[in-house]
Amino acid sequence: MEELYFLIYLIVFIVGAALGLLYSYSIHLEPFVVKEKINIPILAMAIIGWILALNFNLLNIIPSFILISIGVFLIGFVIDMRPGYGRRETVIGFVVSLFIWLITHI
Repeated sequence: MEELYFLIYLIVFIVGAALGLLYSYSIHLEPFVVKEKINIPILAMAIIGWILALNFNLLNIIPSFILISIGVFLIGFVIDMRPGYGRRETVIGFVVSLFIWLITHI
């Protein structure tokens, strides 16, 4: 059963990555990063995704594989944007999620 969950996570990550790449190509038309500001909706997706993927045990109402799947989808969306886009948002989301994990486990 564990292998099935890992397969679901992998498929969801790939779908999120493909959609993130398509989204970033439709928004950013320049071939490289000129000067990037932090994109607030993408930052929110990264924070929510990392929190759901790493801190899924905080919400006992919903089964953990569903929360992890949603989190992995959002992480894949943000990580696989065009090169240079989404990197700050990913780091901020990971740090916030790691901070929450440390608070709840210590």
